[in-house]
Amino acid sequence: MKNGVLIRILGNDLRTLHGDRQTIDNLKFTLRHECEFEGIEKIFLLNRLCSEEKREEILEILNAFGIAHFEIPFSFSEFLNISGERLTKKEFSLLSRKDKVKFLYPFNLYLINNNGSRNYCIDYAKRQGYDWVFPLDSNNFLTRASYEKLAQGLKKRTQYIVLPQYRIMDAGLSNDDWATQAYELDGLPIHEPQLGFSTSCRHRFNEKICYGCGPKAEMLNALGVEGEWNKWRDNEKYLSIKTRRFWLTRTQVIGESVRLNPLSRRNEKSANWNLRQEGLYELVRNLWEK
Repeated sequence: MKNGVLIRILGNDLRTLHGDRQTIDNLKFTLRHECEFEGIEKIFLLNRLCSEEKREEILEILNAFGIAHFEIPFSFSEFLNISGERLTKKEFSLLSRKDKVKFLYPFNLYLINNNGSRNYCIDYAKRQGYDWVFPLDSNNFLTRASYEKLAQGLKKRTQYIVLPQYRIMDAGLSNDDWATQAYELDGLPIHEPQLGFSTSCRHRFNEKICYGCGPKAEMLNALGVEGEWNKWRDNEKYLSIKTRRFWLTRTQVIGESVRLNPLSRRNEKSANWNLRQEGLYELVRNLWEK
């Protein structure tokens, strides 16, 4: 592979699900253990980090390693301009699932910015003249073997690259155990993949689909990628946003990504709907109280 860019998106942790240090601790692990890949540049995107303390710590780490980065800045005034009633914790807890999603929706799009940040990476890569872009979630890690599969097997006409995901957690390993034991993850369950894009691609993520409602799953389903995510239709159930269907796309399943240990026992299940909503509400409430 030549002229590619791997952009990891560093966003706001939700305390109820991720704990307080998941992004920072997994960032340090990645910078210490992930090898360099020929033909691919690595960049980190700071995605509306609302904790100035964490933002400064992340910048200090990236600068210490000499790693390139750019930022979608968080604006407190923009956050305060998001309209909506301020609910107490008890009032929020009494809402139905659908009403919780509806109440949090504008805050979710702004603070988590899942698909907005992914599309930002695609647009950045196009502007900078890269041929390939991988907008990866912050806790994803590429091994040398995975990259070699990708570099050797990628077809010239491919436009969308599907990287099946393995999780260290499924093997009951810490990050350090996995790194020192060279544990093979083949045979573990395959989870929702990460995606790579040719910068000539036509299709992008739907920015109206928020975190917790299948923002990446909808894209996978639109591309016709088979897996457990074919049953996930939260974008339709909670947002009334119909899943798209793309035709005649040149999609290739190749290589894999590794999701690092979430470092939080609360995150032991692949999808915990309540903890996501509670964590997002807590983040919003803490910003209200500043």
